[in-house]
Amino acid sequence: MKIVRAFVSLAVALVSAGHLFAGDWPIFMGPDGDGIVKDYQVSTNWEQDQPQIVWRESLGSGNASLAIADGKAVTTGNIDDKDIVWCLDSKSGETLWKFEYDEPKMTECGPIGPSSTPTIDGDRVYTVGNSGQLFCLNLATGEVVWKKNYIEDLEGRKPICGWAASPFISGSRLIVDPGATDGAIVALDKMTGAFLWKSGEAKAGCATPLHYSHEGKNALAFFQGNKLIGYDLDRQGEVLYEFTWRTFNAFNASKPKYKDGRIFISSGYGEGYAVVNLAGDQPELLHRDRELPLQFQNSLLIDGDILGIFGDNRHESQFIRMNMDTGDIHWRLPYPGNRGNLLAVGDKIIAITETGNMILGNATKETFETLAEMAILPEKVWAVPAFADGRIYVRNTEGETVCVTLPPRQSS
Repeated sequence: MKIVRAFVSLAVALVSAGHLFAGDWPIFMGPDGDGIVKDYQVSTNWEQDQPQIVWRESLGSGNASLAIADGKAVTTGNIDDKDIVWCLDSKSGETLWKFEYDEPKMTECGPIGPSSTPTIDGDRVYTVGNSGQLFCLNLATGEVVWKKNYIEDLEGRKPICGWAASPFISGSRLIVDPGATDGAIVALDKMTGAFLWKSGEAKAGCATPLHYSHEGKNALAFFQGNKLIGYDLDRQGEVLYEFTWRTFNAFNASKPKYKDGRIFISSGYGEGYAVVNLAGDQPELLHRDRELPLQFQNSLLIDGDILGIFGDNRHESQFIRMNMDTGDIHWRLPYPGNRGNLLAVGDKIIAITETGNMILGNATKETFETLAEMAILPEKVWAVPAFADGRIYVRNTEGETVCVTLPPRQSS
């Protein structure tokens, strides 16, 4: 495929006010946690309506995505063994405030920086670093409202690459995953940090939890270090099921997907993907392919199909559309690098490759048609992109972060 090599101009080309769509992106993978933008149709004529880089900032090493609300974009990065929580003006990239604390960049997985995407809720933002330092910050000022330590306060067991799941808000509760032998997950009062309840026994994984409803139950699925566990949020985290899934170094990092009593999970390190049926008394494996891994990249669930850029250190990436119920693959395409992430924007798909290319296309049942493409960042791009008000926000592992306009499709 033809890839535009040159970076686009830094000149600002603002979308006209009449075409701006209100919409925040306050949590990992968007307001519904699914990576799908429903209220925006992007122009496919990038020769005439070329996306423009509005701002570019260096925010420190890491793989956290951005949370965006009330005109503020929040993310984290590590510079000189300090984690920095950045709050930027989402339109201009101007730093509104930053909060920093001591945090080693080096982990057993290497010098990776923070990977947990902040969670914005009302006038507060919640962040967690690799070593389990959890902060509730004032969104307007960056001042610490309260803090906890996963190890010291919650008896957590640190994952090999550090904690990476985003804190999850459920009503008045903040749900976190310290991975204790008695308390795999813990509910805290989101306003005060006070302990409410704990549940489960499992090592912490690195995947942000999946919130869904199953058989009338308000459920939260954590893809934890050695198993998939479902928790009933209306019964103080009562365990609904457990499905063993052992991965090298207990590294399960890709967010699951749910459809009609079935859950899709995937990991790297020779494990690949699986679809698990929750309808019976015990979870049942329906189908699996060890050669189709999502190491930590995201997937989309669209019209009953899983879309993902599968790959890891041992597999070059393949962009695949697969029927979640049967495992039948509609199509597969080679893609640059070993990994990539996706967004669905209106009726189009935006693919961000590990090599820093942004690709726009149609993903039908029959094929993926590339409509436009451009380079936006140097590799490696591992973080899941964010979207708000007609703009896409992407960062690479070194912390170079861009905000790019996606011009709207003109109505006929």
